[in-house]
Amino acid sequence: MVSLSGYGSNTTNLNGIASFSAINPSDSIYYKVSLDHYDLYIDSIAALPFGAKTENVVLNLTRYNVSFTIEDSGQVVAGATILLDGYGSKQTNDEGKAVFEAVLPSDSIYYSINTPAYDFYENSLAVVDGNVDISIDVDLTAYDVYFSIIDGKIPIENARVSLEGYAIKTTDVYGRATFKNVILDDYITYGIAHDDFYTYNSHIAVVDTSVSKKVTLKRKTFNATFNVSDGTRHIQNTKITIEIAEPDRVIDFDSAIFPDYFKTLGNSEWAIDNGKSFQGIYSIKSGVIYDNQLSEVSFKRTVVTGNISFFAKVSSEEGNDYLVFYIDGKEKARWSGNVDWIHPSFEVESGERTFKWVYEKDGSSSVGSDCAWIDYIQLPAENMTWVTDSTDSEGKVMFPNLLPYDSIYYKISNVKYNYIDDSIKVVASNIEENIALDIDLTFSIIKEFDRDFVEADSVYLQGYGKQPLNENGFTVFKDVTPTDSLKFIVDCEAYDIDSGFITALYIDTVYPNINVSRHNVTFSLGYNGNPINGLTVDMGGLGTRTSNENGVATYLNVLPDSLKYSIDDTYYLRKEGGFVLGQKDTTLSLEILPVFYVRFNVQSSAYTGSVYVNNAEIALTSLERSATTSGFGEAEFNEITPNENITYTIRAEGYYDTTGAVSVTNADVLKDVVMELIPKMEAANLISPNGDGHNDYWEIYNAERYNEFKVRVFSASGELIFETVHYSTNKWDGKVNGNDIPDGIYYYILQSPLGNIVFKGVINLLK
Repeated sequence: MVSLSGYGSNTTNLNGIASFSAINPSDSIYYKVSLDHYDLYIDSIAALPFGAKTENVVLNLTRYNVSFTIEDSGQVVAGATILLDGYGSKQTNDEGKAVFEAVLPSDSIYYSINTPAYDFYENSLAVVDGNVDISIDVDLTAYDVYFSIIDGKIPIENARVSLEGYAIKTTDVYGRATFKNVILDDYITYGIAHDDFYTYNSHIAVVDTSVSKKVTLKRKTFNATFNVSDGTRHIQNTKITIEIAEPDRVIDFDSAIFPDYFKTLGNSEWAIDNGKSFQGIYSIKSGVIYDNQLSEVSFKRTVVTGNISFFAKVSSEEGNDYLVFYIDGKEKARWSGNVDWIHPSFEVESGERTFKWVYEKDGSSSVGSDCAWIDYIQLPAENMTWVTDSTDSEGKVMFPNLLPYDSIYYKISNVKYNYIDDSIKVVASNIEENIALDIDLTFSIIKEFDRDFVEADSVYLQGYGKQPLNENGFTVFKDVTPTDSLKFIVDCEAYDIDSGFITALYIDTVYPNINVSRHNVTFSLGYNGNPINGLTVDMGGLGTRTSNENGVATYLNVLPDSLKYSIDDTYYLRKEGGFVLGQKDTTLSLEILPVFYVRFNVQSSAYTGSVYVNNAEIALTSLERSATTSGFGEAEFNEITPNENITYTIRAEGYYDTTGAVSVTNADVLKDVVMELIPKMEAANLISPNGDGHNDYWEIYNAERYNEFKVRVFSASGELIFETVHYSTNKWDGKVNGNDIPDGIYYYILQSPLGNIVFKGVINLLK
């Protein structure tokens, strides 16, 4: 479009010509030329009065600015190199911008963005009728990082892999962990952790390709340190033995030989397979079977307590065909369907165990490979190993590099201390076990006189209470903490208590000697409340003691026993007796009676007491003692204790019995007794029991004199026909039991109560 000032506008034709006519001459007429995509052209021309005027105008294409803004998720990216085809390259400034000026319009201009650590970016843009502003969000260059974690031979499952700036990954059964889209970095730290292995830390560079990293972890081991003491002092040279499991056994089939101790049964045998394996080249595979068939493999091995693990793969009909695992005939797990390599683990007790895998089919169809694979079987060790070491001067010993184990048994032995048998658990850290050894203290009691031990006998030990002694006098205090001083008390029935302090540092036997308890025996001697001085007490083997002015005689330290004593003195009644001395001092308070004599002087009344009666029997009836008078009519009773009424009876032939009493208080007694002479007996020699009132009874004259005399009448043949001791009131009537008897000669005998006086005679019976 060409506009001429004052003459309007015309559009150029196909040849680019626009004409204006009837132009008035002028020195200067302004015009402008405009065309899309071209710069506006303004100028002036001179219109001369002669001829036509041609003005050639060259238009320039309009140029625009192309501005790039480079960002990374809203953050500007400086230093990015931008290539704009035909216009060279520029780098973004600190604001992430780069501007290309005077860019000609174009429907498509190629450009590219090349930024360190970012993905290469390329595209095209159109420059049409204005400046162009382009914002590009670039992506950091990223690659995948692959980790493979093993323990030296097999993958480690469940290892935790951390990569700086990325979320933690856990390894799968193959020991793999993958980090996607890891941006370029020539130093990225990573760490690998597992409960059973030492943590591993390092770094990788992600520069121009994906990275694969294989890491071998070292299984964790720990130290077990034992500190042995007696609670106060370190104990050197103490042997400590621990039981360590040997390394696990591995069956990996890499030899391509089916183990000879494997037993395979069923409809088809298991065999070595090189088609699929978890590690290495070979595994074992179940045999080809059909509906309702099975393929079985098993073996026996002796193991310690631990775990059996293996890798298994199954390709079967889901829910119908199974791989089943057994230990000692008990099913532990089963798998079916499409199961990629899994790594199950099962606890196993020590002893000989049978491990069995069975692939079994039901009666339905087949799916997949219809089999199972087993690889890399890991078994607990067959035996435990005992390792022994001794404590140093600080009572310390360390066992290094122990594998984790739930129960490591240990034994501690030192001849001076009690044996210890226990276990520790080594799981996730070094352990330090403080062991305080204790001792047994034996008490062997030695009794004076070697007497038997009884139920009540005991020993008390400070802090450990009282224990009974057995029948041999032994008792053992278990688990005693060693100490420099420990009090003991031995308490045995009938023995002195023995106590003291012992040094109890090592296993030991203590031999206390105990003595039978001895006690004092005191005699307190007196009469009527008054002590008696000078009395001699005799206790046999214990000797004699003499009472003092207080009437006391004492025996010291006398052994308990059944004891006897006697007290003999001229002026006192002999005293003897016995008692049992028990477990305490004993006092015997004895009443010692003084003794006197009683002398009888017995005379006859025939001559006014001037005739001695000899052979008279004197009975002290109340004392049950008797004596016979001498030729001088004397009889003496000694050791008569005070008594105010001592009754007596005196009998002598031809005399009436004489009774009486004497009183003995505090002096000897002389008793004069006159006995009455019995007159000569006179009796009738005739009896005529005919009822005429004369001689109806046999008469004894003065019969009262013979009261208590025994009167007996005998027949001529010697038959006793009458007897009485009270003749004065019971006279013979010449009959026997009221019956008459024949006339004739009969005989009588009168006898005094003592039998020493006898009268005899004849009786004539006439009716």
